[in-house]
Amino acid sequence: MFDFIANHFHYLTVTLSNCTWNGSVFLTEENLFSLEDLLRAKFVAIENLEFRGVGASMVRGNTNSLTLGIAAGYFYQKQNLDDFNASELRTQIRSSIAEAGNLAFSEIRIEATRTGRLNV
Repeated sequence: MFDFIANHFHYLTVTLSNCTWNGSVFLTEENLFSLEDLLRAKFVAIENLEFRGVGASMVRGNTNSLTLGIAAGYFYQKQNLDDFNASELRTQIRSSIAEAGNLAFSEIRIEATRTGRLNV
């Protein structure tokens, strides 16, 4: 028998636009792994959040840019991600990113997608 629990998981996507890390918009693979390890270490302190990884989009042209996607931590063990919990979670994520050091960005977006869980 399968039981579906609606709204149990809240997948998160954090997007940082116009970034620099250590003063650069271009990251080598090694630098990207170092940044991912640093963010993972910061996010581990956030209760009920599982860090999944970082993706980067680097563009060269008239303006160079780096966009980072923190792909996608998910918030669990709460039935509903209400306004209070969402606000608190966003504050914790912003603080964790600020503590990453040498990471600057002009915009942060934190989006949640709800889904369910199957119990077997």
